[in-house]
Amino acid sequence: MSPPIVVVLTLAGVIVGTVLAWWSGGPPNRPLEPATPTRALTLSLVVLVAAGSIILAAGGATGGPLLAAIAMAAAGAGSILGAWAWGRMAPIPSGTNDSPVRWWVVWLAAIAGLVALGSIVARAGIPLLSLDPQASRPAFGGLVFDAFRWLVPPAALVVLGWALAARTAKRLATAALVVGAVSVLEVLLASRALPFELLLAGLLMAWWSGWRPRPRTWLLLTGLAVVLFFGVLLARMGPEASFRDVPDFLEFAWNRSVGRIVLIQPQTIDVAVEAIPSDEPFWAGATYVRRLSPLLGIPDDHPPLGVWLYERLFPGTEPAFAAPGILAEAWVNAGVPLALGLMLLLGLATQGCGRLLGRLGASPVDRAAAALITVAFVRTYATSLNGFLLTVAVTAAWWAAARPGSVTLVRRALRRPPNPEPRTTAQASARPGQTTPR
Repeated sequence: MSPPIVVVLTLAGVIVGTVLAWWSGGPPNRPLEPATPTRALTLSLVVLVAAGSIILAAGGATGGPLLAAIAMAAAGAGSILGAWAWGRMAPIPSGTNDSPVRWWVVWLAAIAGLVALGSIVARAGIPLLSLDPQASRPAFGGLVFDAFRWLVPPAALVVLGWALAARTAKRLATAALVVGAVSVLEVLLASRALPFELLLAGLLMAWWSGWRPRPRTWLLLTGLAVVLFFGVLLARMGPEASFRDVPDFLEFAWNRSVGRIVLIQPQTIDVAVEAIPSDEPFWAGATYVRRLSPLLGIPDDHPPLGVWLYERLFPGTEPAFAAPGILAEAWVNAGVPLALGLMLLLGLATQGCGRLLGRLGASPVDRAAAALITVAFVRTYATSLNGFLLTVAVTAAWWAAARPGSVTLVRRALRRPPNPEPRTTAQASARPGQTTPR
């Protein structure tokens, strides 16, 4: 198949999936509202998967771009199914209230996360403060590190929600201190993803509270993100970050920005499609039950999927990990049927979660949990299915423990009509018994 045909087919699948998901994944009276799980996922797929897939298709790649395109179409179809089953999504109510928070649960969970992180730091040190950040970073992974990811940033987000509920100088200063401290800690771990996720979750909470930043504020945030991206990258490269001249640095910056943001996930998908089943058979679910395979008597003769992918992406280099994403992982396990089925379910799940998150309330804990789950959907471009499901499960358990009356709240949310119509301004201002003009 010639590259122009592949480009056209890829572009068609991306456009169809984007239009379907965006149209059905938000309130009908807010076509530009980005802060819903469906639309946030769609934006991430367009930027981090679709754009690079089109570039790869223009360069001659076939399998990966086409899989990415039909996967986006499948996610859009899942979103449409959700809208058909439950009706169009009502807007998430604006504002954050000062409802009670079980602060002892929030802080106890955060302390547990810091203890988990400390156990890693005791063995490997703090990456950006060590002599060799690259050698220190691989230790920060697995379930122990996930405990930090799942329990510490949520505490900072609850403090942010508490500040947004009243917006006094004292509360805003406290939130800035706590969120800033967690961000600095994440940067010291030589991570770019963690502070970006915290920033995105904070922006979602601010958006749901009614904050609408001006264009210059967006420019400031974009500049901060660029500085953070390259600052952490250069710091963790250590002595390797030496350049002959300005053009050498600009070439490095271009390759790392485009390569690490736009191209890396499409390349990962394409490598998976090209290698399986031509080089070896499908893994038949091995990545999903890897930790249980010894108990189930299943032979585990594969390396971790991320390591396997990295070896094919960058042959001859030091072993490392390439995040597969649920799409590449699904292909490696069973090919097209599983890949498209999971993307269809993912689109459907964003619709269901979008409705539920909008009904749970507007307390600081509610808003923090909604932001965390929305970010979890966004991260599916790079995380595994097990990682995504664990993140959602831990976040739900954390919310239930930290939110007084959580069980009653869930029951009420599930009993509400599936799609309450948003009230118009005239209807909202009308007194009981008074009708509004047609």
